[in-house]
Amino acid sequence: MDLRQLRYFQAVAHAGRISEAARQLGLSQPALSIALRKLEQEIGVTLFDRDHRGVHLTASGRELLDAVGQATLLIERGRERIAGLENEPVGRFVVGCPQVLGAYFLPGFAGDFLAEHPKIDLVVWCGPSRQVEARVVAREVQFGVVTHPVSHPDLVLVELYRDEVALMTREPPQSGFAQAVAHLRKKPLLYVPHVPQAMEILDLCAARGLLPERRLEIGDVQLVLELALAGVGAGILPRRVAAHAGPGRLHPVHPRFPTVADTIRLVYRSDMHRTRAATLLKDAIAAHGRSLSSG
Repeated sequence: MDLRQLRYFQAVAHAGRISEAARQLGLSQPALSIALRKLEQEIGVTLFDRDHRGVHLTASGRELLDAVGQATLLIERGRERIAGLENEPVGRFVVGCPQVLGAYFLPGFAGDFLAEHPKIDLVVWCGPSRQVEARVVAREVQFGVVTHPVSHPDLVLVELYRDEVALMTREPPQSGFAQAVAHLRKKPLLYVPHVPQAMEILDLCAARGLLPERRLEIGDVQLVLELALAGVGAGILPRRVAAHAGPGRLHPVHPRFPTVADTIRLVYRSDMHRTRAATLLKDAIAAHGRSLSSG
């Protein structure tokens, strides 16, 4: 039993004659009669009584006609909802980002966007950039804001703005390089080993003989930030993350210490369903990110 058969049945029930229903449907009368017999055989009931005046619904036929009417109404309502999702700013989306990045990125974006689009709901998922990318690929996150994403055939990468990863400390800036090195070596160096930029800075410092003897591996950049603010040691951090903690709270150890460029990008699947709401959200994230490029 398919929708075509049910549409034929409904037309005959309303017309009361197979010939009239065939004319309305643009079918031959024999073809319509065959389709009705197949429907009756498939569901195992007689749907019409036939006489010289036409066809009349049996009790089973009336039950089926009522069910078809309800199903048709549900289908029409579903079509309306789908059309709304396609063309109206309506939907629910998951945005993924590292927590420390989201802490300064989202406040300037989420409030205005949600106020402007009250029928679009957002869920924020926080995790390291590589995990955000994996969830975008798996369709669990629709849009990710990440640092240095890995190229993937299913992902679109849009550059938003650039940052710099550096050695940041609570100690007041030192005018002399030797003095800065001495201050750095007094306390452990704080870093996240799964952040590529942090490991690159470690290698550069090691090659120049600048590493402190004690190093503290930490699992999350947010915790590196908090420990650096507490004065536990210098932390390898993005400059924007350090600046978001408050003016003057963290400083670069010294201009002569190595830094690594950091690029923040928007990532989403290349086959993303481009509804009106999805396009609005994508464009708003991109516009907000690019507004930070001069910051």
